[in-house]
Parts: sequence; C-alpha cells; structure tokens
Amino acid sequence: MHIMICSDLHWDKDFDPKIELDVLTGRAYPLNQNAVFQQLISSAEFNTLTADDLICIAGDVAEGAAGIRHCLTELRAHTAATIVAVMGNHDYAKTALAQITVDQIQADLPERVHLLDNQVVELAGVRVLGCTLWTNPDPEFHEVGQNLMPEYAQVDNQDGQPLSVTDTLAAHHQSVAWLNAELAKPFTGKTVVMTHHAPSFISQHDKYRFDELSEFFCVNLEDLINQHQPELWIHGHLHEPVDYELEATRIISAPLGYPDERKGNYRPAVLMI
Repeated sequence: MHIMICSDLHWDKDFDPKIELDVLTGRAYPLNQNAVFQQLISSAEFNTLTADDLICIAGDVAEGAAGIRHCLTELRAHTAATIVAVMGNHDYAKTALAQITVDQIQADLPERVHLLDNQVVELAGVRVLGCTLWTNPDPEFHEVGQNLMPEYAQVDNQDGQPLSVTDTLAAHHQSVAWLNAELAKPFTGKTVVMTHHAPSFISQHDKYRFDELSEFFCVNLEDLINQHQPELWIHGHLHEPVDYELEATRIISAPLGYPDERKGNYRPAVLMI
C-alpha cells in the first residue's frame, strides 16, 4: 500500500482576494480556481495512487468545518484512493470543539473518506488511529497560549463558551487515554497513528524549540511511542517537514503551510507500508 501524506494545506488561503469565502454557511470553495489544489491533483504523486492506496491528511485543510468538508469531498472526486483525515485547530474555526461538529462533517462525506476523532479505520491490513491530539502545555504558558493561539479566539467549547486551554487540555488527556487503549489491542497488521499536533518536540524547528508557544504545537509522547511502537506516526501543525525515527516508529510530516512560507512546488510525501 502506498500512503500519500500531507497536512496544513490551508486551501482557503489560495484564492484571489476578490473571491469571498464563507466558512459559516458552507458555500463551496471554488477549488477549480485554486492553483495549489490544481497543482496537487495534477502531480505525479497524486496520479499514481490507486484504489489500494491511502491519502492521509493530518489537519488544517481549510478554515472551518464547511471548508474541510468541501475540500475532502472535492479531493475524493479526483482519486480512487481512500482518504483519511483528522481535524486541525483551524478546521474547528467558527464552530465548536465538540463531537457534534465532527459528526456533522462525517455525515456529509462521500464513501471512502474518513474523518477520525479518537477513531480507528482498518484498510487492507493497516489500521489508522486518528485524533487532533492537542497538547499538555506547562501551566506557566497557559495565559500566553490563550491570548495568542487562534483556536481560543475562533472556536467555542461544547457548552457554547469561548474555548480555553482547560478545554483543549481535557481533549488531549482524552485522546492520549484512547490512544493508549487502542494501541494496546492486539493487531497483526501495521499501525499508523495520525494526529494534527506533533507527538515529540523533536519535530519542532530549532528556531522555535524554546519558544513559549512551542508547547501548543508539540507534546512529549515518546514514552507512549516507545511502549507501543506503531510503524508510522503522521502529524501536522508545524509548517516544516520532518522525517525521523523514535525506536521502531517513523515520524513524518509533510505540510504545505501558508502562502508566504512555501518554497517552490509542494511535494507531498509518499511511502510504502
């Protein structure tokens, strides 16, 4: 099985400024006018995928629930491969960090498109465990994260109140408990974990390694990784690609990032598992 890996596509950033995008009502993003989307679906990496292959998207597809729903649907129309994705912090914009948000998106997705939120899907002897993950920042950084990270200004909690670090911390603990339980289950095939947030600070670029916001991008799950040793862990959120190993686990990220961060044509990662 080939797996194409990408994240942080932020496709809402790639339209002519004259095009008004509506992340609230779900009016379709005109992806036929999006040069980066067209570049991806025209790439050799994308067009060599078959019905036996997998596309893994580790979050931040577009701004808001309507954006990720529409973009995943449009992407599926151009490939026979199965698509598996997780929500990023930007995908929750203008909505709530609540199960109903994910349920509503999932209900509208076409066949062979899976949006995972503390959920697992099995495909041809490969299981993919997916969640946003969030992080466990040191309490001394809670206030700065609350003030500077976009999710706390753009997302509500399940009670309709502005999202807080306390809310994302609770979501993180729930996801870690779920990952531990799921990874402990016997499985004879290969295991892929996909999260939006990075599971190790090794993924963080050196220039941000000691930034006070770094703990809102990465969390140290190295003990969990070493205990369960999944074959592959895919993440996003950081806009620099990584590819390294922790014990028997390969950790990889292949982000596109914002328009002003990009270096030439985007090349998603493709590997065999």
